[in-house]
Amino acid sequence: MSQIAEQPVEDPVVNPYDALTYPSNSFAITHIGRLAAIGRLFGVNTVYPAKARVLELGCGTGINLLSMAQLFPEARFIGVDLSQSQIEIAQQAAKAAGLENVQFLHVDLCELEEGLGSFDYIIAHGVYSWIPDATKEALLKANKKHLAANGIAYVSYNCLPGWKMRGALRDMMLMHTGGIEDGAEKVNQARALLKFLSSASNQESPYGKFLSQELELLLNCDDAYIAHEFLEADNDAFYFMDFHRQAAEADLFYLGDAQAATMMMADIPKEAQATFTQLKGSLAATEQYLDFLRNRTFRCSMLCHPGQPIERDIKPEKIADFLVVSEMRMKKVTEENPSFVFMAKDGSEVTVNDAVTARVFEAVVMNGKIPVEVLIDSLIEPIGAMVANATEEGVREAIAKVLLRGYFSTLIDFYMSDHALPVAPEAKPQSLPLARWQAAQNLRVSNDRLGMIKTEGFIKEILIHCDGTRTREELVALIANAAEGGQLSFKEKEQTITDSKKIKKLSEELLEKSLQQLRHQGILYPGS
Repeated sequence: MSQIAEQPVEDPVVNPYDALTYPSNSFAITHIGRLAAIGRLFGVNTVYPAKARVLELGCGTGINLLSMAQLFPEARFIGVDLSQSQIEIAQQAAKAAGLENVQFLHVDLCELEEGLGSFDYIIAHGVYSWIPDATKEALLKANKKHLAANGIAYVSYNCLPGWKMRGALRDMMLMHTGGIEDGAEKVNQARALLKFLSSASNQESPYGKFLSQELELLLNCDDAYIAHEFLEADNDAFYFMDFHRQAAEADLFYLGDAQAATMMMADIPKEAQATFTQLKGSLAATEQYLDFLRNRTFRCSMLCHPGQPIERDIKPEKIADFLVVSEMRMKKVTEENPSFVFMAKDGSEVTVNDAVTARVFEAVVMNGKIPVEVLIDSLIEPIGAMVANATEEGVREAIAKVLLRGYFSTLIDFYMSDHALPVAPEAKPQSLPLARWQAAQNLRVSNDRLGMIKTEGFIKEILIHCDGTRTREELVALIANAAEGGQLSFKEKEQTITDSKKIKKLSEELLEKSLQQLRHQGILYPGS
């Protein structure tokens, strides 16, 4: 009797995101206050963020969703992801930060339950390009099924033509590492290939310059980013028209780009702008040809249900209820350079010769974050004095138009609401709860605009201890005790200060300086 051969037992498929956790980040572009403002600009009656229901598809370790959940205590947040290990990290972070308005579910996008309900904002950042075609279709269907009537869906993805060269680089990495099983070694070999290609290519050629730029970027990235961005089985890039068609097939309407300035043509020569009139007002075709011109690599598309009263003509009065936020800086005016020059966060510069525009931008720089109406009220008198025969209504409209120009030049941003945080207890500074947890884990911390901030030195300890239970005097004592115990040192002429009175005075100064920095970075509760 012949022996029946045993069938080999197949190893269970390991989710690559379980094997190598993706970096935990929050993303300012997904802030529901921003998305709400863009929706309102285009005519959608978006829900006020403080009471919103928010769903994140492919939430990873949950940091992006947690960053918003801490800002809007009365809103409700749900995050879903296929990676069990990442969901567990998200659940642990939510518990440690004391955030009870957020829930994380280990769910396949293709199997979302009907009982999830509807959501005012649905976010899928860094997901669409990295999933199989069937899951892409399921993601768009989930947006259609679970999006509230006046809701906004956000979907980001790699796009063409810009990703074409990066896609070729990915093909090279996959070919080079095809025979390697170990994940860490695959990443090491991918980096080695990049170094070889960059060093061996003609640095003066367009290709050599591209390789050098990519090498500089990727050598500073986490291993997980390289593994999931370049070495995964799924990573597609699309022309915008293809995504537009896919969204339409799911009965979703393209509202606009979450980077609203990219929809403008300020960077396009006037002769070329005139050519766009031949597209006969087709937004989809216009967006596609702008991608051709800019060689765009990544898109952040906003979708809504068809039938919304879309208004592409953006009027100044629409921004009245917004918050204006900016990190732009102003260069000093000199005799050699009499123009006003303003620098955006990304380092780009805008030269302003108009005195009214310069005065408005200067006020934005001075405030950093301020309600539009409060800013306009403060400028009525000085701007009115600069304009002949000015009426208050005319001045208000002029200031609003300047703010819109700043918005579409990426110098400023609009939020429908920055946060709904309560005022911190009197005389007891309080930092954001997620930030305290992140700092304790030696991670970069998320601020109230979902930016990522690196905290170093003793300021990290101050951030962790600003939990709303300690007075300023107690925090000063904490710093002084650390100085006297050797964990922190104050120096004078390179000599460590040991006098208790001097240490206390310097501790007070360090606390106020640290709180000022944390306040400026958007990590403290109001009133702290």
